[in-house]
Amino acid sequence: MRLELTACKEIIRNRFNMDDQYNNSRNRLNNHILVLSDELLQLWEQDAQENRYHLQFQNWYFSLIGSAKRLRKVTLKHGWQGEDGEDREAYIVGETARGSKDGIVVGDIPSRLTKNYRDLYFISSSILNRDKSHTIEVGDIKDVRGGAILDHFFDIVETPIRIQVRMGDDARLLADYLSQFYRDSKHITIKDTYLHKNEYNLRHYVMEYIPKTTEITFRVFWNQRIKDQLTQHFTNYMGYPTLVVIENKKLSHHSYIESDHYIIDLGYRLRVFGDKMDGRAEEEVIVVSRK
Repeated sequence: MRLELTACKEIIRNRFNMDDQYNNSRNRLNNHILVLSDELLQLWEQDAQENRYHLQFQNWYFSLIGSAKRLRKVTLKHGWQGEDGEDREAYIVGETARGSKDGIVVGDIPSRLTKNYRDLYFISSSILNRDKSHTIEVGDIKDVRGGAILDHFFDIVETPIRIQVRMGDDARLLADYLSQFYRDSKHITIKDTYLHKNEYNLRHYVMEYIPKTTEITFRVFWNQRIKDQLTQHFTNYMGYPTLVVIENKKLSHHSYIESDHYIIDLGYRLRVFGDKMDGRAEEEVIVVSRK
């Protein structure tokens, strides 16, 4: 998943430092979208001139111009009214980030300055440079979303993502997190042979995140005794344009949600969201991969 990042000048400077310690930082700047205002560009250019990497900076910046996949320009609503210095730079970075979709600042901003921007995420250079974790837990998602601990900030969005779900984890938090990988899709495929037994979880933990115009395909295997009745029940389900595809029995064990860009492997079906309607998940491993 591509995030919109607003980078402090030191982060841009380190991008041109070829030391291996900045490999992860460089890769993330390349893989995500940089958000820029005219005022922030001036800070970047001034730092490039003062630290003698201006030519490399210009070549890099010109390669970004015109690419919506790598750069997005915003306009600050209000200019800085005080003196030059650390406070002005923090203001420019913060206000630029407020114009972005995700509200993320990467860089080491002093805490006395970040308190004015409670609506933003401030990601330190050490987290930006951190190696990707192979496995995350639902508690890590809670920490990041609540802003309490941001160590796994990139781990929960950079695919592939392996999620260890523990018995009793918050099913609503898990569902809300997973929905970001499919809720904006035009077509979604949901595969679960026990869809009829997991219908409560389907309605409350999946369908409520999907717009009514989204085309949905249910892939299942049902025996002849129940096939016709259930096919009718899940066709145009809940007012959605849904259809049912009956799978070969040998292909029916793998369960997933597939969107335009991602596949969410669910393990033992939608039961991962629990079977007692108490909001508590069941033990499972979920893997999110980009197609």
